[in-house]
Amino acid sequence: MGECYICADGFISAPTPSGCGECPTGKYASETDVTSCSNCEIGNYSPVTATYKECIECGIGKYNNITGNSVCTECSPGTYQDIMSSTSCKVCLEGQYQDSMNTSSCKLCLEGKYSNITGNSVCTECSPGTYQDAAESSSCKHCLPGTYQDDMSSLSCKQCLPGTYSDINLSLYCKECIRGKYLVKFGSALQSDFISCEPGKYQNFPASSDCSNKCSGMYIV
Repeated sequence: MGECYICADGFISAPTPSGCGECPTGKYASETDVTSCSNCEIGNYSPVTATYKECIECGIGKYNNITGNSVCTECSPGTYQDIMSSTSCKVCLEGQYQDSMNTSSCKLCLEGKYSNITGNSVCTECSPGTYQDAAESSSCKHCLPGTYQDDMSSLSCKQCLPGTYSDINLSLYCKECIRGKYLVKFGSALQSDFISCEPGKYQNFPASSDCSNKCSGMYIV
Protein backbone atom coordinates (compact mmCIF):
# COMPACT_ATOMS: atom_id res chain seq x y z
CA MET A 1 0.00 0.00 0.00
CA GLY A 2 1.14 3.53 -0.68
CA GLU A 3 1.93 6.03 2.03
CA CYS A 4 -0.70 8.51 3.27
CA TYR A 5 0.08 12.18 3.48
CA ILE A 6 -1.59 14.92 5.49
CA CYS A 7 -2.37 18.00 3.39
CA ALA A 8 -0.94 21.17 4.93
CA ASP A 9 -2.87 24.29 5.82
CA GLY A 10 -4.18 25.93 2.67
CA PHE A 11 -4.56 22.61 0.83
CA ILE A 12 -7.40 20.10 0.66
CA SER A 13 -7.42 16.37 -0.09
CA ALA A 14 -7.86 15.98 -3.84
CA PRO A 15 -7.28 13.45 -6.63
CA THR A 16 -3.99 14.94 -7.75
CA PRO A 17 -0.52 13.34 -8.01
CA SER A 18 0.34 14.77 -4.60
CA GLY A 19 -3.06 13.97 -3.14
CA CYS A 20 -3.61 17.64 -2.22
CA GLY A 21 -5.23 20.52 -4.09
CA GLU A 22 -5.61 24.29 -3.93
CA CYS A 23 -8.74 26.22 -2.95
CA PRO A 24 -10.60 28.11 -5.70
CA THR A 25 -11.22 31.86 -5.60
CA GLY A 26 -13.31 33.10 -2.69
CA LYS A 27 -12.34 30.12 -0.51
CA TYR A 28 -9.62 29.02 1.93
CA ALA A 29 -8.48 26.04 4.06
CA SER A 30 -7.29 26.99 7.53
CA GLU A 31 -6.70 23.48 8.89
CA THR A 32 -4.68 20.44 7.91
CA ASP A 33 -6.18 17.32 6.33
CA VAL A 34 -9.52 18.84 5.19
CA THR A 35 -11.51 17.65 2.19
CA SER A 36 -13.23 20.94 1.29
CA CYS A 37 -12.56 24.66 1.33
CA SER A 38 -14.49 27.22 3.36
CA ASN A 39 -16.02 30.39 1.96
CA CYS A 40 -14.28 33.65 2.75
CA GLU A 41 -16.32 35.58 5.29
CA ILE A 42 -17.86 38.96 4.53
CA GLY A 43 -15.29 41.75 4.65
CA ASN A 44 -12.67 39.38 3.20
CA TYR A 45 -11.79 37.82 -0.15
CA SER A 46 -9.36 35.57 -2.03
CA PRO A 47 -8.64 36.72 -5.58
CA VAL A 48 -7.07 33.66 -7.24
CA THR A 49 -6.92 29.87 -6.97
CA ALA A 50 -4.19 29.34 -4.39
CA THR A 51 -3.20 27.83 -1.07
CA TYR A 52 -4.89 30.34 1.23
CA LYS A 53 -4.76 29.55 4.95
CA GLU A 54 -6.95 32.60 5.49
CA CYS A 55 -8.67 35.15 3.30
CA ILE A 56 -7.41 38.68 2.66
CA GLU A 57 -9.04 41.65 4.38
CA CYS A 58 -10.78 44.22 2.17
CA GLY A 59 -8.63 47.36 2.21
CA ILE A 60 -9.45 50.94 3.13
CA GLY A 61 -12.03 52.42 0.75
CA LYS A 62 -13.50 49.01 -0.12
CA TYR A 63 -16.03 46.50 1.23
CA ASN A 64 -17.51 43.04 0.70
CA ASN A 65 -20.93 41.90 1.94
CA ILE A 66 -21.00 38.46 0.25
CA THR A 67 -19.39 35.27 1.55
CA GLY A 68 -17.07 33.41 -0.81
CA ASN A 69 -16.18 36.48 -2.80
CA SER A 70 -13.08 36.84 -4.94
CA VAL A 71 -13.02 40.65 -4.99
CA CYS A 72 -13.89 43.65 -2.82
CA THR A 73 -16.06 46.49 -4.12
CA GLU A 74 -14.84 50.09 -4.17
CA CYS A 75 -16.85 52.64 -2.20
CA SER A 76 -18.77 54.83 -4.65
CA PRO A 77 -18.79 58.67 -4.74
CA GLY A 78 -20.64 60.09 -1.75
CA THR A 79 -19.35 57.30 0.49
CA TYR A 80 -16.08 56.19 2.13
CA GLN A 81 -14.58 53.55 4.41
CA ASP A 82 -11.71 54.07 6.85
CA ILE A 83 -11.64 50.56 8.37
CA MET A 84 -10.22 47.32 6.98
CA SER A 85 -12.38 44.20 6.47
CA SER A 86 -15.61 46.19 6.12
CA THR A 87 -18.98 44.94 4.93
CA SER A 88 -20.34 48.33 3.80
CA CYS A 89 -19.32 51.92 3.13
CA LYS A 90 -20.05 54.93 5.33
CA VAL A 91 -22.10 57.83 3.97
CA CYS A 92 -20.78 61.39 3.80
CA LEU A 93 -22.73 63.65 6.17
CA GLU A 94 -24.45 66.95 5.39
CA GLY A 95 -21.88 69.65 4.71
CA GLN A 96 -19.55 67.04 3.19
CA TYR A 97 -19.06 65.31 -0.15
CA GLN A 98 -16.86 62.84 -1.96
CA ASP A 99 -16.45 62.92 -5.73
CA SER A 100 -14.03 59.97 -6.05
CA MET A 101 -14.18 56.18 -5.72
CA ASN A 102 -12.29 54.07 -3.17
CA THR A 103 -11.63 56.74 -0.52
CA SER A 104 -11.04 56.71 3.24
CA SER A 105 -12.76 60.00 4.12
CA CYS A 106 -15.12 62.72 2.89
CA LYS A 107 -14.23 66.25 1.83
CA LEU A 108 -15.71 69.38 3.42
CA CYS A 109 -17.86 71.76 1.41
CA LEU A 110 -15.90 75.01 1.11
CA GLU A 111 -17.13 78.48 1.99
CA GLY A 112 -19.76 79.68 -0.47
CA LYS A 113 -21.13 76.16 -0.93
CA TYR A 114 -23.30 73.68 0.96
CA SER A 115 -24.71 70.15 0.99
CA ASN A 116 -28.05 69.47 2.67
CA ILE A 117 -28.26 65.72 1.98
CA THR A 118 -26.14 62.76 3.04
CA GLY A 119 -24.15 60.74 0.53
CA ASN A 120 -23.52 63.68 -1.76
CA SER A 121 -20.85 63.63 -4.46
CA VAL A 122 -20.83 67.40 -5.00
CA CYS A 123 -21.55 70.59 -3.05
CA THR A 124 -24.06 73.17 -4.28
CA GLU A 125 -23.13 76.82 -4.82
CA CYS A 126 -24.95 79.43 -2.76
CA SER A 127 -27.33 81.28 -5.06
CA PRO A 128 -27.56 85.07 -5.49
CA GLY A 129 -29.15 86.69 -2.44
CA THR A 130 -27.37 84.23 -0.14
CA TYR A 131 -23.86 83.50 1.14
CA GLN A 132 -21.91 81.15 3.38
CA ASP A 133 -18.80 82.16 5.32
CA ALA A 134 -18.16 78.78 7.00
CA ALA A 135 -16.98 75.44 5.64
CA GLU A 136 -18.91 72.16 6.11
CA SER A 137 -22.30 73.88 5.90
CA SER A 138 -25.68 72.34 5.17
CA SER A 139 -27.34 75.60 4.01
CA CYS A 140 -26.63 79.16 2.93
CA LYS A 141 -27.31 82.31 4.93
CA HIS A 142 -29.72 85.01 3.76
CA CYS A 143 -28.56 88.50 2.85
CA LEU A 144 -30.37 90.81 5.29
CA PRO A 145 -32.04 94.19 4.58
CA GLY A 146 -29.44 96.79 3.71
CA THR A 147 -27.36 94.22 1.85
CA TYR A 148 -27.49 92.22 -1.39
CA GLN A 149 -25.56 89.65 -3.39
CA ASP A 150 -25.69 89.27 -7.17
CA ASP A 151 -23.07 86.52 -7.51
CA MET A 152 -23.02 82.76 -6.97
CA SER A 153 -20.92 80.97 -4.33
CA SER A 154 -20.33 84.07 -2.20
CA LEU A 155 -18.68 84.31 1.21
CA SER A 156 -20.50 87.50 2.25
CA CYS A 157 -23.15 90.02 1.20
CA LYS A 158 -22.47 93.47 -0.23
CA GLN A 159 -23.70 96.65 1.46
CA CYS A 160 -26.06 98.92 -0.41
CA LEU A 161 -24.19 102.03 -1.54
CA PRO A 162 -25.25 105.58 -0.64
CA GLY A 163 -28.27 106.50 -2.73
CA THR A 164 -29.65 102.94 -2.66
CA TYR A 165 -31.38 100.69 -0.15
CA SER A 166 -32.76 97.17 0.36
CA ASP A 167 -35.75 96.55 2.62
CA ILE A 168 -36.10 92.74 2.21
CA ASN A 169 -34.09 89.57 2.76
CA LEU A 170 -32.41 87.71 -0.10
CA SER A 171 -31.95 90.82 -2.24
CA LEU A 172 -30.14 90.46 -5.56
CA TYR A 173 -29.77 94.23 -5.93
CA CYS A 174 -30.47 97.48 -4.08
CA LYS A 175 -33.31 99.84 -4.99
CA GLU A 176 -32.72 103.45 -5.98
CA CYS A 177 -33.57 106.39 -3.79
CA ILE A 178 -36.36 108.45 -5.38
CA ARG A 179 -35.81 111.84 -7.06
CA GLY A 180 -35.85 114.85 -4.79
CA LYS A 181 -34.36 112.85 -1.93
CA TYR A 182 -31.01 111.31 -1.16
CA LEU A 183 -29.28 108.74 1.01
CA VAL A 184 -25.85 109.30 2.52
CA LYS A 185 -25.12 106.11 4.44
CA PHE A 186 -24.07 102.63 3.43
CA GLY A 187 -26.32 99.66 4.10
CA SER A 188 -29.63 101.49 4.23
CA ALA A 189 -32.66 99.26 4.78
CA LEU A 190 -35.52 101.77 5.15
CA GLN A 191 -37.24 104.33 2.98
CA SER A 192 -37.46 106.44 6.13
CA ASP A 193 -33.70 106.93 5.77
CA PHE A 194 -34.40 109.13 2.73
CA ILE A 195 -33.48 112.78 3.27
CA SER A 196 -35.35 115.56 1.46
CA CYS A 197 -33.33 118.14 -0.41
CA GLU A 198 -32.78 121.38 1.55
CA PRO A 199 -34.49 124.61 0.41
CA GLY A 200 -32.70 126.05 -2.61
CA LYS A 201 -31.40 122.65 -3.74
CA TYR A 202 -32.87 119.88 -5.80
CA GLN A 203 -32.05 116.42 -7.06
CA ASN A 204 -33.42 115.36 -10.41
CA PHE A 205 -31.76 111.95 -10.48
CA PRO A 206 -32.57 108.78 -8.56
CA ALA A 207 -30.00 106.87 -6.47
CA SER A 208 -28.34 110.07 -5.29
CA SER A 209 -26.20 110.57 -2.21
CA ASP A 210 -26.62 114.36 -1.99
CA CYS A 211 -28.49 117.37 -3.38
CA SER A 212 -25.57 119.36 -4.68
CA ASN A 213 -27.37 121.08 -7.57
CA LYS A 214 -28.19 124.65 -6.47
CA CYS A 215 -30.92 126.58 -8.21
CA SER A 216 -29.58 129.44 -10.33
CA GLY A 217 -32.02 132.27 -11.14
CA MET A 218 -34.87 130.03 -9.97
CA TYR A 219 -36.22 128.87 -6.68
CA ILE A 220 -37.91 125.77 -5.32
CA VAL A 221 -41.38 126.02 -3.76
